[in-house]
Amino acid sequence: MADRLSNDDNRKRQSGLLDAIFDVVESDTTRVDDEAESMFRAKALDQIDVPAQVDHLLPLTSRRTWVGVASAAIVIVAGIIYAASTESISEVTSDGRAVAPPGLAIATASVAGTLTSSAVHDGNRVSANQVVARGTTSTGSPIEIRSPITGVIWQVLAPEGGSVKAGEAVVTVLPPGSRSSILVALPEAAATEVKFGQEVRLSGNEGSMLLGIVDHVAGAPLPSATAAQLVGVPKTEAGLSVVVSIHPEEFVEPGALFSARIVVSKKSLLEQFLELR
Repeated sequence: MADRLSNDDNRKRQSGLLDAIFDVVESDTTRVDDEAESMFRAKALDQIDVPAQVDHLLPLTSRRTWVGVASAAIVIVAGIIYAASTESISEVTSDGRAVAPPGLAIATASVAGTLTSSAVHDGNRVSANQVVARGTTSTGSPIEIRSPITGVIWQVLAPEGGSVKAGEAVVTVLPPGSRSSILVALPEAAATEVKFGQEVRLSGNEGSMLLGIVDHVAGAPLPSATAAQLVGVPKTEAGLSVVVSIHPEEFVEPGALFSARIVVSKKSLLEQFLELR
């Protein structure tokens, strides 16, 4: 009996000892697992390269591409600045003389005939209604050609002994005050863009350069031949022309010949581009 009790006690002690050992082992295993998991997390965090991972997951533009974009932006901005600051000038050009409005006065023959004598030469001063040439008709009647204004003979157009038609120009007279105005004759179509106050760039025969402004535009066009006579510059164009008066900023010799460039518009390249859109 005693032996049986002793054996039972031994079994109970052994069972309790085993339970205690299992409890310790389970506790150590849980602690080891927790420590291992913590160590794994720490190592994993150390190995993470956040910027590299972000670049990998979210592909960003490379530095070379950014440089290219910046360069293109600089070129575009520079182009806009250039277009806004660069002017395109539109001009109308013609030749003219320093002649006071309404232009050279023209002494014409009232009837057809033959010139027998010229009373004046280029550069002579004349007064209004002064006889500048004489002639005869086909019937022998005398002809007197008189200056319409006071001024200076600009050009004798018909020589002595030459025949003239009724209304033909014989002498042109430069009016007083011609130094203050330069007249040009423009084709009617070109003159539509010319307005009072526009800038004019004048070039003289001797290479002189000066500025002026448009101070008058004739309201009615004239036959090109008539306008050419008024200005004193030969014209070969047919059709109608408009006489434009230009006021030079400096003194000019009466009757001096000039090439005039009338600036009808100044627009930047950017303005022109926007107008085309």
